[in-house]
Amino acid sequence: MLTVGQNFDRDTVDLLKRVLVESEEMLAAESRTSEIRVRLASGILSAAKGGERNPERLRSAALSGVDPCLLRSQPSCLD
Repeated sequence: MLTVGQNFDRDTVDLLKRVLVESEEMLAAESRTSEIRVRLASGILSAAKGGERNPERLRSAALSGVDPCLLRSQPSCLD
């Protein structure tokens, strides 16, 4: 969770937005709900608050809170 007063410069905000969009695109279309988007954003912001700026690690932080069955690259987990 971000603390009050946590600020990011414009380049970092642009990076975080880009990583959020890329992370969301890794999900199956039917999985892209506002709840999931909040989870992705929360993971990204948490990692960024800790100083992370590597896009791959930010994306990994985003997806760590999401069920792998929701990823486009995974076969359906409903079987």
